[in-house]
Amino acid sequence: MLWTTGGDFMRIMCVDDEEIIREGLRTLIDWKAAGFDEWAEAPHAARAIELIRLQPPDLIITDIYMPVMSGIEFARTVRAEHPGIRFIILTGHEKFECAQEAIEIGVARYMVKPIFPEELQEAVSAVVDEIISERTANKWSEQAKQRLREYKPVITEQFWVELLSGSLRGEEAIRARMQQLDIELYAESLSCVVIKLDMHAIATRYGRHNMNLIKFAVRNITEEIMHEKLAHIADIEPSQLHAVFRGEVNADSLAIVLRSFETTLDLNGCVGIGSAYPDVSELFHSAREAEEAAQILTMMDQTGIIGYKEIPTRKKERLDYPYAEEKTILDTLRYREEAQPNLLTPFYTALSQQRTAWPMTKLAFVQLLGSIYRVADEYDIGDSMPPFYDTYTELINAQSGTGIRELFQRLCELLVTCKNKKHSSLVNLLIDQAKAVIEERFSDSELTINSIAAQLCVTPNYLSRIFHQTTGMTCVEYLTQKRLAAAKTLLKHTRLKSYQIAEKAGYANSHYFSSLFKKNVGETPSQFRIGHGARD
Repeated sequence: MLWTTGGDFMRIMCVDDEEIIREGLRTLIDWKAAGFDEWAEAPHAARAIELIRLQPPDLIITDIYMPVMSGIEFARTVRAEHPGIRFIILTGHEKFECAQEAIEIGVARYMVKPIFPEELQEAVSAVVDEIISERTANKWSEQAKQRLREYKPVITEQFWVELLSGSLRGEEAIRARMQQLDIELYAESLSCVVIKLDMHAIATRYGRHNMNLIKFAVRNITEEIMHEKLAHIADIEPSQLHAVFRGEVNADSLAIVLRSFETTLDLNGCVGIGSAYPDVSELFHSAREAEEAAQILTMMDQTGIIGYKEIPTRKKERLDYPYAEEKTILDTLRYREEAQPNLLTPFYTALSQQRTAWPMTKLAFVQLLGSIYRVADEYDIGDSMPPFYDTYTELINAQSGTGIRELFQRLCELLVTCKNKKHSSLVNLLIDQAKAVIEERFSDSELTINSIAAQLCVTPNYLSRIFHQTTGMTCVEYLTQKRLAAAKTLLKHTRLKSYQIAEKAGYANSHYFSSLFKKNVGETPSQFRIGHGARD
């Protein structure tokens, strides 16, 4: 054995019954420079198979003619158990039948003796590229499976968000998603309950930073008391939870839940109950009813429990809240850099076409107002917005649709402006931190866009996007630029060997480093050193 270095290295094995041939192949090219860290050899196929069972190599070079077992039969036997092992078969006679058989069993190269160093180097380099590509693909595949396992809770929660919001429609599509996520909802009917929390009370008693902890406690209390019929609790909005139940909900049990909130957390809440629907595809109707019922109590500054069917105004007239138009407004606030003129017009038109009483229409605008302020809280810019009560008062006192539209347009433009300012400063800070990480760790061959993003607590996709938008180059291009600049300096001012410079510049594979250097600089490291002259 030679060159054992540890780590994720590549192994090569030479199998030939003549020791002089094995010795000649071992010294014919620089195997370490070719990418191999360990050399093994065997005098015949039987001994080679024993060694392979102990420690499989990545590449085997063998003669086609050997006693007991030929190179072709040897390759067929090994690849039956280890299909990832590559073979280069050497022969002194160029026979078409042998070459064809070698190709059929997956031999990487079939070479006719005598073998010259350049020919062997070229063949080995091609095999190394294949091995590296396969390892990279396997690593990506495993990472994808790991991400799927890690993100399953997130994907499951997203399913509930889409189901309850009504964006996921159709019995077949819903059942397919449920099967993928191992969700079972066997019941004659399903209903939704919205538990609306008092954000101001939570911020006063516990601090806004403990909101998630309080919602976790609320969830646990609800699950403990209502576990028999409870199917799921979805965290869709900062100020409320959506609970899905099998069948109709018992208001008395919910009253126990509210009393537990009060005694355990010193908090009151509003609970809206939606109707029970027989099909899971209709559950979003129950969710909307529960939201409206809870919102009624909130607007009336009351706590307690109310069912959708118990809302007095519902017995006289019905107003269908324009959720789709609201979503367009909120998506604009979240994802656009400006609030276009007449942003509120589709929402206002959807309400006015229903010809409901003005108080009911205003109530819908109050609900939209609360949604807009929740978006401001999401981006932590609530302090830059006018106090909610002041805006609420202006809305209630508005005497025309024009006044309401102007009010919301001003509010949306202010929110987008504040969000853009905050986002811009955060982006610049993230880019500076990313550059600092690269400057400090570029010589680490394990440094990738994923590890940089993980250190900065952002996703790789997000980091890549903002880095390119801000600097005009990708994060990988910037890292490569830093590494090659360091390599150039070492080539100019030291007499280190190419593989040593590759390691110091952050490349574990010197062959890959040389290829990348030539691709970006236009000449090999050796040519660059000759052209610039190494100096002590």
